[in-house]
Amino acid sequence: IGDTLYATQTRFQNTSYASPRLELVTIKNGEVKLDKVQKFDGGWYTFMGGSDAYGPVIASISGFSGFRGDLIISRIINGEWVHEPIDALTAKPEVVFDKNGFLHATYTKQNLADPNRDTIGYATNSPDGVWKAEVVGGEEHEKADAIFSSIAVDQGGAVHISFKNYKDKFLMYKRRLPGASWETFKIDGKGNPVYSRLKIDAQNRLHIAYEKSENIFYGACEGCTIQ
Repeated sequence: IGDTLYATQTRFQNTSYASPRLELVTIKNGEVKLDKVQKFDGGWYTFMGGSDAYGPVIASISGFSGFRGDLIISRIINGEWVHEPIDALTAKPEVVFDKNGFLHATYTKQNLADPNRDTIGYATNSPDGVWKAEVVGGEEHEKADAIFSSIAVDQGGAVHISFKNYKDKFLMYKRRLPGASWETFKIDGKGNPVYSRLKIDAQNRLHIAYEKSENIFYGACEGCTIQ
């Protein structure tokens, strides 16, 4: 972000995995600084986001048990780290700012009807600063099971989410235009595609990269975004 490199990490105790803490590493002008972001049981599945305009933001899981826990969004407000609880029974989050400074997160969430399956959650504090969460994937049919999501928001405010439909072996893509319902598309269904990442470039084009059959694949969609 600007001339500063940020990274996040989980710090475990010397002899135990219990009660880890979330830390932020800042590198600027060759100097390395370490900050304790969370001092309680947090920092699992950390994801580092941020922007030049709004600074760093971290998504992480607290109270981790059975590979799931509480999603926490951590950011700096008035010079202090603020931790916002978003949703429960979650894992593997991502979080991004939109152009107006609101946050959008996606994550794996336990299927409440069947704890052996997962869904894809989405949460945002747009447009009023109040967090709202919903399930957006992994409920396409009674055996659906979704995992490994990624998120991007374009300059027009459209939200883009990719994820793996584990049971059907498809790489899926969801889009929601402002004021509209979610649209669903299948990106790739051959060779077990997984671990996707979405990115909006400076020209407002959508890019995706993912792993398939031990290779990295790339795609782009200029018509998926709006101005």
